[in-house]
Amino acid sequence: MKRLSEILPNSMPQGFASYSKIKKLWSDCAGDTIAFITTPGSVSEVVLNVAVHDQTWLSEIGFLKGELIQRLKMKGLELDNINFYYKHRKLNDSEIIYPTRKSMTEKEKKFADRLIDTIEDEALRAAFRKAIYGYFTLYTIEDYLNC
Repeated sequence: MKRLSEILPNSMPQGFASYSKIKKLWSDCAGDTIAFITTPGSVSEVVLNVAVHDQTWLSEIGFLKGELIQRLKMKGLELDNINFYYKHRKLNDSEIIYPTRKSMTEKEKKFADRLIDTIEDEALRAAFRKAIYGYFTLYTIEDYLNC
């Protein structure tokens, strides 16, 4: 079987093969989680530009820069630095993970009601009730106590 680039020699944009290689290397070296929230770009003057699609991860990923550079070098990519920058990316429906909801246990309801009863302001109490009941449909009392 022939490759598409052999059948249509001028059909691939220039640089597409090298971008494909960088994207694969990045995915292999960064792992699924980081690869999901980032998009590698071009390498210019031994600096890899990487878009990060989450503000929180943008500040955290810098701590992994040295390890990522080392892994990429071991795979044959020549670079001295990685430039991380924020770029918004809208998720499509198949990428959004909706948490599984559960029913609140009697213990969680009693715990929540005790907390709610300590709030004097009626509007604040109603808002907190809605929030804490919602919390306990996603998490357990153990999660709450251990956070």
